[in-house]
Amino acid sequence: MTFRLRSSSKTLKAVFKALEEVDSEPLFVFRKDKVLAWGMDPSHVIFVSLEINPNFFSSYTFDGKKPLKLCISASEVAAWFLGKTYEAEIGYEDGSLELVIYTASSKIKKSVAILEEKTPPPPVDLNFFASVTIPSADLHEGFNLISKDSVDTVIDLSDNKFRMISKEKRAMYEPYLDEGAVKVTDDGVLRRMYKTEFLKMAINSAKTLAENVTFELSKEGVLRIVFEVENLKVTYYIAPILEEEG
Repeated sequence: MTFRLRSSSKTLKAVFKALEEVDSEPLFVFRKDKVLAWGMDPSHVIFVSLEINPNFFSSYTFDGKKPLKLCISASEVAAWFLGKTYEAEIGYEDGSLELVIYTASSKIKKSVAILEEKTPPPPVDLNFFASVTIPSADLHEGFNLISKDSVDTVIDLSDNKFRMISKEKRAMYEPYLDEGAVKVTDDGVLRRMYKTEFLKMAINSAKTLAENVTFELSKEGVLRIVFEVENLKVTYYIAPILEEEG
């Protein structure tokens, strides 16, 4: 079983960076029709999932009849996308994984370790009932202003509004939305609190990759953050923390 994919180093770096921030050893699943990747932080609070269409890459080949699962060190691979590299290639053959970096004047090869699989698949059976879509650049700017030095951030979708609130700084970000922008399909808690550091991972990644980002609240309290570009879908799941009164 073999596969080989090639793309710009900038594109691959963005993919591995999104995974590395959450899990330094994410799991990749290579198939003929798509590449899946996911990772979960050690505290099991944030989970990131990527679904990549082969057209996202410059080239992609896979000759396996069954999916190939590989746990790869994202930090090891991302560290090689430094300087003025132009394209990169990742290939697997005979049980070995290889990274090839192409510059204007040279080709650099590196063997990549295959690690023991440890990350479970994305969560299922969550009941999402409220959602809103925000421009990622505006979200990034507003969130950074209110969340600096803040440990926890409240997400509030009540009253057909989207608010991010930092209790510690007594600050709030509330973008202007069209009527009906917040979609609520069932009863549920519309205000939850999450760790700022995990929200920042998703929002920074969205700012790098996509124009818009969607927030979805589940009845279980899990926040799903989704954004898409052509041939790539990125999804974050973040578990809530209890909000103290006062």
